[in-house]
Order: sequence, then structure tokens, then C-alpha cells
Amino acid sequence: MARGSLTSRRETGAIKKKSKRDRGQEILDAAVDIFHANGYSATTIDDVANAVGILKGSLYYYINSKEDLLLRIVEEVHEEVEALMEEAVSRPDATPLERLAGYVESQVEYNALNVKRVRVYYHDYDQLSPDPLAVVRRRRRAAEQKITALLKEAKRAGEVPAGLDEKLASKSIFGSVIWMYTWFKPGGSASAQAYGSFCARFVLAGVRGGTVPVP
Repeated sequence: MARGSLTSRRETGAIKKKSKRDRGQEILDAAVDIFHANGYSATTIDDVANAVGILKGSLYYYINSKEDLLLRIVEEVHEEVEALMEEAVSRPDATPLERLAGYVESQVEYNALNVKRVRVYYHDYDQLSPDPLAVVRRRRRAAEQKITALLKEAKRAGEVPAGLDEKLASKSIFGSVIWMYTWFKPGGSASAQAYGSFCARFVLAGVRGGTVPVP
């Protein structure tokens, strides 16, 4: 085979692979919109196929099932959030509470910029089959344990009161960070960055036992 012919076939293969990846993301984005609007249980594969503009049979070239779509959305959120958390809590130049504030701020900003995905995650993840659901719950517990460990470190450093219940504080922090998906409106009076900053200060005031400065 001629060198030019081989190169051409490789380039063609790369284009096809990119096209499939792009269409796969388009399908995932459409699923997020429909799950967000109608709920996972009320959505059909036909709904997703129609939204993307392809036949139902063609959709199965990219996915295995409707649950596969939900699992991909959940995994995408997990991977992005875990990366945010790891970056914040592993900073060697920051105190425990500075790392906690960094995590809260970045997590809140992420939630505000990805309201639909976050809502689908928290509203529908428990509709996964037992095995993938167990994995999701394990990853959620691991995230909570990281924040609990960070609060314990802050206690040892004297940054928070000795009587702080780290597990209860961790659950309260996640409650503050997560619940915003039910009310936050992109483009509203508070930007993602402003709310992220406020929530970080709110959390620090809570674990320290202080008050929250008005922005």
C-alpha cells in the first residue's frame, strides 16, 4: 500500500472517530435537557432520538440503553467534581480551612454553571440499577469522608472549636453546597462566582462559630 493511501485512511479514521465522539456528546447534552425538563422516568429513548434528530435505532450505535445515558451523566459529574475537590484539598500551601473554602467555592461555582446536570444527578441517580448505584454511593461517601478528614485536620490545627462534630459539619456543608440546584437561576441577581464566594464564607463562619459578613 502506498504511504499516501495509508495516511489518508488514518486521517479518515480520525475524522470518523471525532464525529462519533461529538455526536455522543450531543446525545448526552440532549438527554440532560430532557431528563431535567421531564424527569428520567418519564423520558423515552424516542424523546432523546427526536431531540437529536436521528432514528431510535441509530441512537443505539452510541448508547446501550436509557440507563446508560443516566450513568454517563452521573459519571461525568463525578469525575469533574472529584477533580475540583482533589485540586482544592491537596494544596500544600494552604491551611485546612483555606482548602475547605477553596473546595466549597469551586464546587458551588460548578453547580451554578451546570444546574441541569447537577439536578439530574441528584434527582435521578437513585434510579440506576443496584450495581452502578452502589458505586455512586461509594463515591459519594468517599467525598464526604475527605471533607470530614479536612475538618479533623482543621481541629488539630486549632482553626475550629474542639467540640465541632466533623461528620455533622460535613453533612451540613454538602447540604449547603448541593441544595442550590433547586433554586439557583443562571443569569439571576447572584452570579456563580458571587454565590461561590458567599457560600465559602458562610461555611467558614459556620465551622468557626462566627457570623457571615454581608457581601
